[in-house]
Amino acid sequence: STSYSALSSAYAKLEREATASVARQRHDLPRAQSVTGQTLKLESSFTTSLSVIIFRMNSAHPKWALAGGLLLLKLSSLPITTIIEYLRHSEALMSLFTTTSSINANLARKLIEAGEEKLHEMGIASNIAIVDTQGFLITFLRMDGAQLPSIEHAINKGYTSALFGAATASLSKDAEPGGSLYGLNITLNQRVIVFAGGEPLLHDGLLVGAVGVSGGTAEQDQQVADHVVQAFKDLVC
Repeated sequence: STSYSALSSAYAKLEREATASVARQRHDLPRAQSVTGQTLKLESSFTTSLSVIIFRMNSAHPKWALAGGLLLLKLSSLPITTIIEYLRHSEALMSLFTTTSSINANLARKLIEAGEEKLHEMGIASNIAIVDTQGFLITFLRMDGAQLPSIEHAINKGYTSALFGAATASLSKDAEPGGSLYGLNITLNQRVIVFAGGEPLLHDGLLVGAVGVSGGTAEQDQQVADHVVQAFKDLVC
């Protein structure tokens, strides 16, 4: 695929041609109709021409980046593939969209292995769940002899940590009678868990998943969850 430096050069060429076009016409560029049916007017300043076009698109979905690229074809003879590749690789442009990133299945399996190793070390049979940023299960381990009711507990601990972006144990005090979140544990179809064993997985301050452990005591579950978090940090840092 086209290298990032080549794509940056392509962007620079687009910017120069757009600026020259504006200078010649001494007017704003003509109005153009976007694929969303929204009329947009391109600004005369093209200091950040691609960003201007994307900002004018009345949508926050990556597929409209393609529409921005198509509009730029009016300004340059560059192949459409070059423009699309730039849009896909530009962090600056993608920051305009609401996107989330979750750990993948390969990393999730490695975290399960780290948790299982810790459980063997502790001599405990337990359940471990790794979920994505929305709380949906990526991978799960039920060790031989693990408590069956703890299957759902492990999954829901991960679910809770992902949705709240917090350790499940940290929600306990506020969920008690008189607390600011009293009754929290009976919300979301009673899936919210407010005792130890669930931890969010953060990368550069952003949530990318969560782990839930259940099958031992609260202290043991938390110990394993902490171990998985540390394994995650070791793998991604």
